[in-house]
Amino acid sequence: MADMWPVKVYELVGARWTDRGTALCTGVYDEALDQAAIVAKSEIGDVEILRSQVRGFDAYQRQQETLIVWAEPDGTDFALSFQDVEGCGEMWDFILEVQRHFRAKDGDDSSLSPLASGSGRSQSRLTVTSIIASRRLPEPALGIIGDVEAAIKVIAKTLHGRARICEYILNEDYIKSLIDVMKQAEDLESLTDLHALYSIMHTILSMNDHGIIDYILHEDVFLGVVGILEYDPEFPTHKASYRDFVKNSLKSTQVIEIKDDTVQRKIRQIYQLQYLKDVVLARVLDESTSDVLNTFILFNQSDINNYTTQDATFLADLLRPFTLSEGSGFGAGPIPATNPTAPSNPNMFNTISLSDERQREQAPSPPPSSIHPSLVLPRLDSTTRLSASSGDLGQPATSYDFQVKVESQVAT
Repeated sequence: MADMWPVKVYELVGARWTDRGTALCTGVYDEALDQAAIVAKSEIGDVEILRSQVRGFDAYQRQQETLIVWAEPDGTDFALSFQDVEGCGEMWDFILEVQRHFRAKDGDDSSLSPLASGSGRSQSRLTVTSIIASRRLPEPALGIIGDVEAAIKVIAKTLHGRARICEYILNEDYIKSLIDVMKQAEDLESLTDLHALYSIMHTILSMNDHGIIDYILHEDVFLGVVGILEYDPEFPTHKASYRDFVKNSLKSTQVIEIKDDTVQRKIRQIYQLQYLKDVVLARVLDESTSDVLNTFILFNQSDINNYTTQDATFLADLLRPFTLSEGSGFGAGPIPATNPTAPSNPNMFNTISLSDERQREQAPSPPPSSIHPSLVLPRLDSTTRLSASSGDLGQPATSYDFQVKVESQVAT
């Protein structure tokens, strides 16, 4: 195999695929040593990034059309992501041919069938059938996510199967394992696996199990769940940004401190449930799943209302700014009158006779700087009248036996 094909080389470090660089990849066979190897050389400097010996019984997996994944004897996992489908196909044929050669040499060519089957669909059908028969899910991994998706959909059709699979998912922390696979698929840019993960998560949530809904609301799970749901196969060329929104927008400020951790958690859960219902699953949400999410929201709201109306400490903190008490500052007592000489009559209107007004006109006026604009009254004579209730000034008067009504706040 002499052709060189552009690839990206990945190595699994911990739970994440690490990009080791872009290279040109080819298969090399040494007749003298009867050995074959996968060689990836850097495009700059002709430096070998990877050299992996091909063995007859190593487990190689071809995923999608451009990805080959395998594990070295020391346990290190590698992946080659090809730029071209043709390059991936040629490398895959090289691996199969080498393995066929080694197995024929050892007299065990019959074991070639799983790899020589080409499409591998018979192996996939066997995997789906075994999952359905056992009512157990295999450990999620790249390459079998499609089989897990198909098996879950079949099992979830029956009530008994749905109950068993939900119990298994909760007991085995299966959703966390799916989140780990999602991170690997993102590192490898494996859209096929990411779309299959979306379908699995949608199927799991559509089973409407209360235990699963409560489980995904945990702080370390919710972000991963909405991350899986960013890759909707109905929009293969687009990716949502749910995780960015949740991380940057899920911030709250407590005006009145809530000291109960359980109530604080329920407030966050209401936000998560509403975001899941109204945004993440809005396009695909069925009526039964919507009812389950609404039930969770109502129960949490009820618990919060009970806390705010029954907790004495919270109520005291809530009402403290409005409590009238001795001291200074807001809410520390009645506000003093602006005019110390104003009458203390609490009635809305005060009645002043015309004779009182004439006496006031004859009294010496205070300095102009001390007169408040609201204390200046208009001059009255026998041809004018003032009505505070109607606001009409300058209407003819017929006699002097009327009284002028002035609002108490004008008097003060």
